Amino acid sequence: MAEASPGTPPSVRLPEDPLDSWKEIAAYLHRDVKTVQRWEKREGMPVHRHVHDKRGSVYALSSELDAWLQSRKLRLEEGEKRTPRARPWIVLGGVAVLALFAVTYVITRIRASENATRPKSRRWQYCL
Repeated sequence: MAEASPGTPPSVRLPEDPLDSWKEIAAYLHRDVKTVQRWEKREGMPVHRHVHDKRGSVYALSSELDAWLQSRKLRLEEGEKRTPRARPWIVLGGVAVLALFAVTYVITRIRASENATRPKSRRWQYCL
């Protein structure tokens, strides 16, 4: 792989210069280390591992990370395009719940007014 010249500061990298730690990967993506570790585990972010005796080390190529980010953005945009289809069902469900509450309220008011106009039976008069 191409190496940076001795006078090049570490923050300036060549296109295929590997990012050699979780910190470097996180800094490249402008995220926290825990976030990029979660992305690698759950979302398939391209991270490569060197296996050593006791501990392994990780590295990633910036070109692979850029391609992964682009594919992730495309998937998110496709998901946003599908979201408005669900909105009418949510609105319809909300209207149905409100209608149910309205019908329940009307029925209880009608029953309350019927009970108020009925004469009380003698059985209940002794209890009061």
